[in-house]
Amino acid sequence: MLASATVLAMAAALWTRRLVEAAALDAVRVERARGQLEDVVRAHHDARTRCSSLVLQLDAVLDGFERTDASEHHDAAGSVAWLRAEMRALGAYVQGIAEQTFERATFRRL
Repeated sequence: MLASATVLAMAAALWTRRLVEAAALDAVRVERARGQLEDVVRAHHDARTRCSSLVLQLDAVLDGFERTDASEHHDAAGSVAWLRAEMRALGAYVQGIAEQTFERATFRRL
């Protein structure tokens, strides 16, 4: 009877140890993933900020063209307008990446 109780206690201890080790490994993985997600969010914020800043600057340039003789700056204004549209598209693309990253991080078991 004592031997059975000892074996049962050892089995429970071994099972508990494995469970604690697995939980510790999961905690490390979660912390690592959290750090990586923070890096992605920070990079996303920086990219969006730069895109938005450039679009605002391009808007100011286009406003300047509109206040002057349009015939003098027609080619430049067209190029700036195209660049502004491309920067807006890039900003939307970066936002899409952020949303996909968030969805994967939220719904994926770490």
